[in-house]
Amino acid sequence: MTAQPARFGDSILDEVILLLIIVASIIVFISLLTEKMGIIGGIISSFFKGLFGLGGLFLPICVIAYCIWMLVSEEKRYPFVRGIGAGLFLLTVAAFAQVLHPIQVAESLGFFKRCGVLYGAGAFTNGGLTGGLIGGGLDRALDTLGSVIVLLATGIISIVMATGKSFFHALGDANAHRKARRKVKNEKIKNKAERIRQQEELEAERQAKRAQRRRRMNREDFNIEVQENSSETPYVEETVFRKKPLILETKKREPIFDFVKENGAEAAVHREEKTEDVPKEAHDEKAAETPSIREAAAMPAEDVRKEAAEEQVKPQATESDAADALFAEIFAEKPREESISIDILPEEDMGKTVVPRKETSAAEEEIPIAMMEEETVEETQAEEAEESEEAAEAEDAKPAADIHEPRKETAPVEEERPYIFPPITLLGKDPQTGNGSNRSELFENARKLETTLKSFSVDAKVIQISRGPTVTRYELSPSQGVKVSKIVNLADDIALNLAASGIRIEAPIPGKAAVGIEVPNKETQSVYMRTLLESDAFKQHPSKLAFALGQDIAGNPVVTDIAKMPHLLIAGATGSGKSVCINTLITSILYKADPKEVKLLLVDPKVVELSVYNGIPHLLIPVVTDPKKAASALNWAVREMLQRYNDFAAHGVRDIKGFNKLMEEKGDEKGKMPQIVIIIDELADLMMAAPGEVEDAICRLAQMARAAGMHLIIATQRPSVDVITGVIKANIPSRLAFAVSSGIDSRTILDMVGAEKLLGKGDMLFYPSGQSKPSRLQGAFVTDQEVEAIVDFLKKSSKPNYTQETIDQITAAGKVGGAAEDSDEFFSQAVDLILEKEKASVSMLQRQFRIGYNRAARLMDDLEKQGIVGPEEGSKPRKVLITKSEWEEMTGAVPDEI
Repeated sequence: MTAQPARFGDSILDEVILLLIIVASIIVFISLLTEKMGIIGGIISSFFKGLFGLGGLFLPICVIAYCIWMLVSEEKRYPFVRGIGAGLFLLTVAAFAQVLHPIQVAESLGFFKRCGVLYGAGAFTNGGLTGGLIGGGLDRALDTLGSVIVLLATGIISIVMATGKSFFHALGDANAHRKARRKVKNEKIKNKAERIRQQEELEAERQAKRAQRRRRMNREDFNIEVQENSSETPYVEETVFRKKPLILETKKREPIFDFVKENGAEAAVHREEKTEDVPKEAHDEKAAETPSIREAAAMPAEDVRKEAAEEQVKPQATESDAADALFAEIFAEKPREESISIDILPEEDMGKTVVPRKETSAAEEEIPIAMMEEETVEETQAEEAEESEEAAEAEDAKPAADIHEPRKETAPVEEERPYIFPPITLLGKDPQTGNGSNRSELFENARKLETTLKSFSVDAKVIQISRGPTVTRYELSPSQGVKVSKIVNLADDIALNLAASGIRIEAPIPGKAAVGIEVPNKETQSVYMRTLLESDAFKQHPSKLAFALGQDIAGNPVVTDIAKMPHLLIAGATGSGKSVCINTLITSILYKADPKEVKLLLVDPKVVELSVYNGIPHLLIPVVTDPKKAASALNWAVREMLQRYNDFAAHGVRDIKGFNKLMEEKGDEKGKMPQIVIIIDELADLMMAAPGEVEDAICRLAQMARAAGMHLIIATQRPSVDVITGVIKANIPSRLAFAVSSGIDSRTILDMVGAEKLLGKGDMLFYPSGQSKPSRLQGAFVTDQEVEAIVDFLKKSSKPNYTQETIDQITAAGKVGGAAEDSDEFFSQAVDLILEKEKASVSMLQRQFRIGYNRAARLMDDLEKQGIVGPEEGSKPRKVLITKSEWEEMTGAVPDEI
């Protein structure tokens, strides 16, 4: 009697304990996911994360599931085995997380210190203490692949133990379920096909019955009609309508039916030119050959029309065979469509002739249409006359002030519209497909690197690994007494042991007591322009000439200031990324600066690279593609620079910042000077076309243009000494080197080797002024489609504001320079002589230059073509049409006294 209450009390106590365990598990689960459980929640979270890592998240779930099973299940078979299975699953998850995302622990640490590090670093991204011990041991013993296989098998075993379900039985059940579903699907398809076939058969039977019923009803109507109509005309026994071939669109009009009488009377059928008399015998022969379509007794034409109208109203006439539809068309529609009119004859003449009259009705119908067309033409002419008279009156009434309207067009309203920056969505977004290399590979390479150096008696430790988009830099700390040059000389041996295509050694790293070994990544990543423009480094940059260059080896965005360079020389082999770099530079300016603040002067001898930017509001003039005009554009830039310095001196300021600040204080916003960026995409071609003028202009700009707010960006694919001369290198301190073919070219650009080991496709060495060594970067990438989208947006939102005076000066100077270059070698000296003497004659040129008459005469003709001297006036000297200052403006030369 006392056993049952005791057993009942035990079951209640077990149930209360299980419910308390569920509540505690819920609290642990919430504490792991959120920080809203107070101090105790934080302690619980750190404890379970440190102990199990990711497995700590599955611990309360497993405990809750086990307790619910204990409460609900009637047969609690093997509870101990199920609990062991849940625990084993928990440890497997923790070890799996450790294998995939290991916690790096120094090998020199002891066991307890290692446990402390694992516990402290525990998080949902790793396995914590237990996962670190189990997963770390498996990783060292079997590596990553073997550890994953073992842990997958362990996880399956733990699930089988926890659920009590066989793994292979579950697979079999799943396969059987899949087969059953496929069978049911096939049966549904067969049943559907059978239903469709039955429906088609039923529909065919219905159609056949419907057609048979129609034919029977048509025959009944035909018999009734013959009996009714035969009593009205007793002198005609039968009239047969036989169908001729129906041709609706023919040039030659013919009657559609033959009217034949079988009682011997004559039937006259009038075609266009002749009438045939058909006897009864001929009709009998024809009737035997051609089947009858419809039979009816002859009746007056009015009754025939009434009968046809009644046939049209009946549904049987519209849905019956072709004879009914044809009969309705003949008597109801054909007279309107083909203009056929039937004359109604007296009753005594009914049996003789039936004459179709076609031309009369056609003419009657055409008359109103022609009249309508004539009226429409007259109305249109009248309206046009009224409009022309109103326009003439408005023209006569215009005030005299309208004469000045062209002045209004010189200052269009569109120029005052504010600049709308292009949206960032025009640029592609970084898909972020992954980091390319896992951590275990990086640590394996570091171990190989240390082993390789140790085999050559070089003791060094890897202290830091920096993975970039293209290369990974391993920073080595050599021991005391190890020469840096010894590490540098082992570059080929290190590349061999790391199975790398080539490595670059930076010894030492500026600002660090370490040697950098740069190893190419097996999977490179692109640096998207949008990523750089959205970075804080670009958004918060104060300069309007901020240039989003790319990312460094550590993956950090690199944004530089063109104004601080102040000029940049870009060089590299074909396809290394120079043009893309220039596109990123221009794109950075378009996203950062207003056209009133920064202007661009683009020189593109290759014609196809920068011409896409024609029409953007930042351009001073359209993109210059002619090498002759390019030299003139550079000379114009020199004159603009000197003019700016004169303005600075007049206002007592030292640079463009001070001048613009002074204009802002005076409230003269239009008086501000924009910064000018001059971009030359291919210097080699310009140096071939006009080497002297181009080099002199570049040197003058590079020496003096910084304070005037003018900056040079020069790119070339042939970094040889005849293109990048010593004078140009001395005046352009900032360099940007892409992949080149030899160390000689690298020395030409950077004054050191290294660029020949770059990988191409945007891999570069950036060597700005003031930096001791170049930095390796991965340049930003912008596609042609993105550039076109940005340019199209700017063209639609704003218009270019070209300076016509500048365009005229450059064009004129280009023409003068080209003509002077093609003419005599004494041309420039002859111009100086004529402008100094202020008179011109052929004999003077002969005496001064000791040349023959023919050569002097040709020289004088060239001077006349250029507009320097006037035409000949007999024996008088020719007039000089320009002054010396005007000639200097045309050629872009600078006076000696400035």
